[in-house]
Amino acid sequence: PQEAQFVSQPGDWVGQGQDQSFPIAYPFGDPNRQNPSRWEIATTSASNDFEVDLAGAHQAPLALGTYSGADRCAGGSVDVPCLDVFGESRGCNTESGTFTVYDISYDTLDMLKSFAAEFIDHCEGGVPALYGAIRWNSTVAMPARFTSAAGATATVGTPFSFTVITSGLPVPSLKRSRRHPDGLHFVDNGDGTATLFGTPSASGT
Repeated sequence: PQEAQFVSQPGDWVGQGQDQSFPIAYPFGDPNRQNPSRWEIATTSASNDFEVDLAGAHQAPLALGTYSGADRCAGGSVDVPCLDVFGESRGCNTESGTFTVYDISYDTLDMLKSFAAEFIDHCEGGVPALYGAIRWNSTVAMPARFTSAAGATATVGTPFSFTVITSGLPVPSLKRSRRHPDGLHFVDNGDGTATLFGTPSASGT
């Protein structure tokens, strides 16, 4: 697959609090597959919706592993890894975050053969995060992460709805792990989210 996913928390500037899946992801301006550090992400072949830049400290070639303490690529410190995410006329003056490369391989001509990575990006020092994942000619699974609030409180007799949101490729499927209060229902929406809804008729956890 050649795909990408963004899961943006409320208040995140770049992702605008939206969850998006992109069927197209390829090395930036590089159909010959020579640059694993810059990625174009798009919903159609005629668009270039976002760009994601990843690099190791001192522009070292990317390798398997986690890169913590990333700074913005443009104008950031060369002593730490860098991460830039921008598109649709939105970008950040400062960025911080981490990314993990799960798969990177080259063919006999040193052309990129496969790639898989995930990132967590914070714009302008904010708490809200943009979670992202990219897979290019790779079937390596990236771990599912819960990006919604850890819990919610419902009141007996009052209509309630809560959306569980995750990130990860392939898109995670969700199921409840314990009984929920009577009157509530849990539905996997099939897109990495699930909805807990209804009117609780009894207290419980």
